[in-house]
Amino acid sequence: MRRILLPIIQITFWVSLILPLMASPIDVLTLNESRIGTSTNANGSINFNFATGDAYAPLRNDLLDPSKFGAGAPVSRDVNIMSAVGVFSEETLLGADVLIVNKSGVLSAEEKDAVELFVRQGGGLFVFNNTAAQEFASLFGATAGAFDPSGQATVSAGPSPANNGPFGTVTAGTLTGAGFAGSFSDLGSSGVASLDNANILGGTFALDNGRAAIFSDEEIFSAIGVSGIGAGHLNSTSSTIFLNAFSHIAPDESFVFTAPVPEPSSSVLLLLALFLGGVSRKK
Repeated sequence: MRRILLPIIQITFWVSLILPLMASPIDVLTLNESRIGTSTNANGSINFNFATGDAYAPLRNDLLDPSKFGAGAPVSRDVNIMSAVGVFSEETLLGADVLIVNKSGVLSAEEKDAVELFVRQGGGLFVFNNTAAQEFASLFGATAGAFDPSGQATVSAGPSPANNGPFGTVTAGTLTGAGFAGSFSDLGSSGVASLDNANILGGTFALDNGRAAIFSDEEIFSAIGVSGIGAGHLNSTSSTIFLNAFSHIAPDESFVFTAPVPEPSSSVLLLLALFLGGVSRKK
């Protein structure tokens, strides 16, 4: 019996060590610099592209940090930032796990339809920009609120997965900066608040099999001290919220987005019917 058990125990031990190393990465897809790139304002020039720019470099570096995402880290899967694309479509979303949108009004109606399908199938969506609530509230059964120029937000009370997760817990009521932010007046039945200002600055949502993190402000996650950013407010609180929210919306390894097979057009069906009819008459 001992001869049988010892190899089993040894195999189990090595499998437990090897499996985390074999875990598939969380593949992140963003829009390229033709869609989200460099902007110039009174504060200078800044690249807002999440995959390449300096506005969100600290967050990007956190996602790529093996001590945060990888074997033995708080999240056991690596993060892979895919080659950015020029458009979100059912074809370009293939292979992605999480989509990041960090610019206001950038998605077309067709892109939003593709993103909705992606989330409903189980993908993750992370949006942070000033009009995120106005653009995405209805998709998650929420209601957009007013814009708040106060530049302040506080950590919401309640069981938010963005506020309490593998990267730590942020204390309810903690003050953290924000820019000229949009908001939600109501998050609907699937939303959980993470940050409040006059209304709700943002939180997490569920939609069928997928999840989303929607924050109606971009400065809350912007780097501090970078030329071109007038109100960068990234700090330990907002960084923890970002990482917890990201880990919450990331799908498990079994997720694979599938684009629907287009139905044949009526003209194709008509031609097929005529062809089959001709074959039948010949027989």
